[in-house]
Order: sequence, then structure tokens, then C-alpha cells
Amino acid sequence: MASQSHAATIKNIPHELITEILARLPTKSLIRFRCVCKSWRSLISDPQFLKKQLHFSHAEPNFSRQRIIVFKLGLPSSDHRIASSYSVHSVFDDHQMQYSFDVPLPMTDPASYIEFVGSCNGLVCLREGRILHLWNPSTRESKRLPLSIHCDDFFGFGYDESVDDYKVVRLLKNVGDTCKVEVYELRADCWREIQNFPYSLPVFAWSVYANGALYWAVLREHSPERTRWNVVAFDLSTEKFIEVPQPNYIDDDSFSLLAGHGVLHLNFVLELVVVRGSLYLVCHYIQCSCGSHAGVWIMKEDGVWAKLAKIPFQHQMNRTEQFWRLLCFSRNGEFLMARKDKLVLYSSKEDAFEDLPIHGGELLLHGSILEIKTYVESLISPNYAMNESEQSENLVME
Repeated sequence: MASQSHAATIKNIPHELITEILARLPTKSLIRFRCVCKSWRSLISDPQFLKKQLHFSHAEPNFSRQRIIVFKLGLPSSDHRIASSYSVHSVFDDHQMQYSFDVPLPMTDPASYIEFVGSCNGLVCLREGRILHLWNPSTRESKRLPLSIHCDDFFGFGYDESVDDYKVVRLLKNVGDTCKVEVYELRADCWREIQNFPYSLPVFAWSVYANGALYWAVLREHSPERTRWNVVAFDLSTEKFIEVPQPNYIDDDSFSLLAGHGVLHLNFVLELVVVRGSLYLVCHYIQCSCGSHAGVWIMKEDGVWAKLAKIPFQHQMNRTEQFWRLLCFSRNGEFLMARKDKLVLYSSKEDAFEDLPIHGGELLLHGSILEIKTYVESLISPNYAMNESEQSENLVME
């Protein structure tokens, strides 16, 4: 009798109100609520609902839908890779890593090399040796892309709103010093070649996605005398490259330019970070007369860089030492930074660092950390072109 009364109450609630309520719930709850009734299953699988829920996930002011994902080896007796998920909110709120769950990685060979390519709207692009995977850690759905890649390829992953599709961009060495470019479209499930990369072949490159474009930090020259970087944007709609002007790195009066943007006397590393949809540039000054530190800039809406913060390193670094990578930061000036084996929280107000031990889960306690990244919770499926019933069957309740 009570269940019938409850069902009748649900039917009396306007559909628009149910949609607004459900869209504000965590992804884990929505996966369970698919089983409540057929109408809820249909609603939660609707593409427009998924976009609405994703919007609320990005807009959460306290990072409650943002996750830290730690890629690591398994137990000492095993070479298997696994990932653990942690709450970003607990880092800034409680100053601790709140363990949630372990997630098996979508790999064909559990012992093979794994690399994080990028994340967008809850989807994570992973490289497993010569194989690429699209993976949603929240739902555990995955898709293997139809390509055998080369060891020296560079990749980017993002969303093209103009055609409502996800794309992977691949830079690969061509004849001579040219760099060929290929684009994978998730809906079409195939690769196609476009114009060559319009700049010299990069020594190294990594990318992030923001506002409809992939931004690449491209290392063009690296020697004891100088280091040269470019920041290059690739518009996923027009599929055109453009070089992005860089900040004025000499604002700190501790270094000088040799020739043009991105060329310095000292050894430095550029890093691009996206927080709440905004693009940030981090310049890590490895060897500097005033001490090793990082400068953080934000790209404003007019495309101009504005200096946000200066983060001093805890000690003078050398060129062989791994630098701290910025993951995200809070509105009250706390910066979460990571190396492969450690997390720290830097408070700009107190000018102090705090170590964050990574704990929880037997595998993580005894495992070896490979990489630490962030993603946002969502129900977006890597099997984007699959019909609704097939997508629902692939979801896993945590």
C-alpha cells in the first residue's frame, strides 16, 4: 500500500521538476535511480538530461563532483595497473584524501604501459602502449579506438560543441621534420587526416581542453643554454591551428628573455591547466637566481594573460628533478599540486605547504603510484553513438 502511494506521489510531481531535481544529484545516485522506473531510466539516458547534469557538475562551487584519480601498480606480487578515485572537495575542506573506490582500468594487457592523454566532460582518454581507450571512471564504460599508434605520437582530447561530438587529435612525425595531424570523431568512429602541424616538429607536447579548443604546450628546443616553448591552440570546430601569445615572463625581475616569447636563459617548463573551464598557464622556473618557483597566469575572456599567483618551491630544484604539477585550486588561495608519488597543498595566504598522505584501499597502500590527474563526474558514454538500451546495459553501479 505504501509503495503504491509512493508511486502515485511521484506521478503527481511535474516532469520538469523531477528533471531539475535529478540533474542536481551525484552520478553514482543517478546510476542507481535508473532502476526506479522506466520513465526515470528513459529520462536519465536522455542526451539533453546528461548535458544538464554535466552543467551542474561543472558548476558545483565546492568541487563536490570533481575527482582525483590515482593511477598505480597493484600489489607487489602483481604488475596489474589500477586506478583509485578521491574527492577533491575533501582536500580543500578537510585537508585529507578521502578514499572512495578502486576502478579497474580498461586495458587489454593489465601489465602494459599506461598514460593519461586528457579528460573532458567526465570522459578520460588513456594510452595503453600502442592502443587508445576512451573511459568513463564513474560508469566504468570504455571504448577502444580503432588505431595502432606509434611510440612518439602526441595526442589531445576534447569536445566539439558545433557538431556535438568528441574528438581525439593526433600529431605524428611525417617525412623529414614535418608533423602530420589526424582527427578521430567518436560518432563516425574513424580517423581522417587534415593539414600538417604548421610549426616545427615538437620535442615534446601535451594538451588540455578548454572552451572548444585544445591548447598545446609544445617544447621546440631544449639545451643547457636555453629552452623554447610555444603555446598552440587547435579549434575543434574549424580544425585550424593558431599560436597563442604567451605572458610576459619577466614581470618577476628574476629572468630575462633571449628572443621573443617563450625563450629564457634558465631552464623552465610550461604547463597548461584547466580549472572550472578556464585556461591557466603555469611556468615552472627550475633554475633561477631568486629560487625555484612557479608563476600562474589565467587567460581572460579577451585572450590576454593575467598574473594570478607565484608559488615558491620548497627547495631549489635541479634540471633532473621532477617538478610539482598543478591539479586545481580553491577560491581561497589553496593550490593542490602533485608529483607521481606525492600530493601537497600550498596556501598562498599563509605561504605554507602541507603534505597530503594518499591512503585508503589495500592496493593503494602497497602499490606504486604512476600518475595523478583530475576529472569531473558525469554519465557521458564513450560509446556515444550507441543506442539508449545498449548504453544502459553497460553501466556499472559502484
